[in-house]
Amino acid sequence: MLFQFPPYFTYRDSNPRLPLESSRSDAGASIGVEFRHPSWVADGKQREATLGFIRDHGLYFVSIDAPEDKSIVPSFMDATGDIAYVRFHGRNRDAWFRKMRLRRSASSISTPSVNWPIKPRN
Repeated sequence: MLFQFPPYFTYRDSNPRLPLESSRSDAGASIGVEFRHPSWVADGKQREATLGFIRDHGLYFVSIDAPEDKSIVPSFMDATGDIAYVRFHGRNRDAWFRKMRLRRSASSISTPSVNWPIKPRN
């Protein structure tokens, strides 16, 4: 089972309990944890703390293969148990950020208002 946390789920001292509490409710399942905010693993000391926490609680770290960017969790491979889980997104930077650029440009397009003529009923 994969617990994928959103990009706004940043590291705070209180947050590591959440994956542990989540895994307790699904006893017997293999639980993979994917953090999508770099604060969990970008810094070497924090990376070791995060991986140690995951390992100590019998969870599996989900590694990603992605382009380098300060907003993306860094790509590195590490197994915290007997299962390795890797998400191969690819490192094509243009494709990675294309969807965001398309969303921004679509939201900036203003559509003209259309006033349809209303015909009176006879």
